[in-house]
Amino acid sequence: IEYDRDGVTKRRADVSPERLQVFEDNLLVFYTAIHSQTNPSLHLLESGMEGALDTLHEMKELAYAMYEALAAGNADEAGRVLQANQDCKIRLPGNFRSPFVDDVMKRAEENDLLVQIPGGKVGGYLLVYCPTEKHKVAAREIYGSFREVDLAFDRQGPAVSVV
Repeated sequence: IEYDRDGVTKRRADVSPERLQVFEDNLLVFYTAIHSQTNPSLHLLESGMEGALDTLHEMKELAYAMYEALAAGNADEAGRVLQANQDCKIRLPGNFRSPFVDDVMKRAEENDLLVQIPGGKVGGYLLVYCPTEKHKVAAREIYGSFREVDLAFDRQGPAVSVV
């Protein structure tokens, strides 16, 4: 999805299932159970929007870079883009840093893991890109206090299922 002054443009991601599967296989998801209110962070971001524009533009470029990496079958580059997006997020005004975020980032860096906390610090999940089995073992050890969640990409788009 692309947003501009004229509205919203839907763009289909043309990534082969095989290439997407490699990325999916290297991605671990953990439920952290750590949530916080989004409104205070969003209000800070909104009030500092002028100073955040360069970072937001960088994040938009990273979305294109993610698509290009996945389309080219370069899962490791997609993992680096995932991390770069997290690095951008913590630079935004809006208090997207916390002791939890700093700890997650420090442990990831010490173990050559690439991470992203969707929703800044408030989403309750942690994505960890693991290019090798050795990295997966390390991630499970480091973040083992969180519950690992099964991940499967769906090429049909978002949907709600009632269980």
